[in-house]
Amino acid sequence: RVGRYIQFRAQYRTGLSLSKLLRSQHSTAVRLEADGSKVTVPGHRLRMGDRIEVLPGQAIPADGIIVEGNSLIQTAWITGESRPVPALPSQEVVGGSLNLQSPLILRVTASGDQSRMGRLNEMVKQASAQRTPLIQLADRVGGIFVVVVLVLALITFGAWSLLASPTVAVGHTVALLTIACPCALALAAPLVITVALGRAAREQVWIRDGNALERLSTPGVLWFDKTGTLTFGDLCVVQWTGTSEALQLAAALESQSDHPAAHAIVAFATQQDPIWHPTRYRIEEVAQSYGRGIEGRVNGRRVVIGLPTETSSPQSPSTNAYANVCQSIRVQIDGLDQGSLLLGDRERPGAVESLVRLCDRGWKIGLLSGDRKEVVETLASRLKAEGLSFVAVRAEQSPEDKLQVIQTSKTEYPTTVMVGDGINDAAALAAADVGIAIRGSGETCLKHAPVFIPSNQLDSIVKLMDASKNTVRGIHRCFAASLLYNAITISLAATGWIHPLIAALFMPLSGITVLTMAMLARTFPKAGTSG
Repeated sequence: RVGRYIQFRAQYRTGLSLSKLLRSQHSTAVRLEADGSKVTVPGHRLRMGDRIEVLPGQAIPADGIIVEGNSLIQTAWITGESRPVPALPSQEVVGGSLNLQSPLILRVTASGDQSRMGRLNEMVKQASAQRTPLIQLADRVGGIFVVVVLVLALITFGAWSLLASPTVAVGHTVALLTIACPCALALAAPLVITVALGRAAREQVWIRDGNALERLSTPGVLWFDKTGTLTFGDLCVVQWTGTSEALQLAAALESQSDHPAAHAIVAFATQQDPIWHPTRYRIEEVAQSYGRGIEGRVNGRRVVIGLPTETSSPQSPSTNAYANVCQSIRVQIDGLDQGSLLLGDRERPGAVESLVRLCDRGWKIGLLSGDRKEVVETLASRLKAEGLSFVAVRAEQSPEDKLQVIQTSKTEYPTTVMVGDGINDAAALAAADVGIAIRGSGETCLKHAPVFIPSNQLDSIVKLMDASKNTVRGIHRCFAASLLYNAITISLAATGWIHPLIAALFMPLSGITVLTMAMLARTFPKAGTSG
């Protein structure tokens, strides 16, 4: 009872924390009526043909076609594309994308269950329903144990009835049935798993399905998404060539823009000089040309930033913590080139080390991304240079493509794990033997991935794999201890060495032993240590 109480309390606390963490938020939309008025309605109530307004910073609530406006949209959570893409009139956009720059007027083409996101939700449900339930080892062993005990009880009663008397036979049989403890077998697995779930939560690893621990104890293949998983998924400055003064003047001008590249430049200038701030500058005559750059006067000096150009083979940044360089930006001051910036998507700290450690533990690694081929291959080449090998590197994968890869992988490997973030990964996360969602995922992913890591630490995946093996070993040790206890005590009771009263005193010993072993089981390492 003590063990079941502890298990219940741990499950309650974990469930309460997750319910707060995964609380969904329903999107709304601003619908433009025929009389020109604006009405705020829930996103799922939009109908085909409705005209809606999407302001900068808002998520697009439904699939649609742009009627008015030019902007940039971030589709990383939907398509896996790391770089914001232009949004122009007559262009189709997917619900869930983020409008970054300017207001847009859209005509709805699909919403709710008929939208791209709705279809992905349905695929997630189907993938979840197809998941094979984990066979509980405790139930199998416990069922066999009960049958064996009953058979031994009958044999004990019959043998002692022939050798002594029915009265003696009843006493020995009662002692055997009393001291036999199937509850310890039934308690071992859930108790060890519950203890592991509690310790996992302290390590910032939320495990919503304890069966995932057993699945992860057998190495197979780990499919990693790129954008937002191995990388941060946002533009940042990976290299600046020029003077500090030129950088600060450029950042001051960029502070007048809502472009993602502008945010990256301002953040970089602040990082280089924490006391720098754009309000210290007099900024005038600002003119921004869509897709070309920005210019203006900063403290009386003419500053021109642009033109952004695609660079298929850019110069290598001074740091190797980059995943790809997608923009090269030139800075001119008073008509002279004063510097250049390389913008890209940074690799998460410790990504290489974590992947190497996973390979050392017997896992195979695959790269599965919706980003452009050249971007994915740039990251893959960088990782290969560190000694990693991949079972496959797949780029430009749609959510449907990712789901197909995962389903095929499940027929080829003992365990298929999908590690991703973003709504585009939801179906693949649900279809995998174990889905691991990294911080930054959309709400849909978090609801359907049995494991959620709300931190940016990829080494948490390594700890999770080690903990899974340790948990299964802990369960096996508890099984072995319980079976050994029962084998010895049942033999003594059957041969008449244990009185029924003594049996009643010894009966809880098995449960107490399993409880102690479960609480002392080494699952997740202590804080501050690596698995």
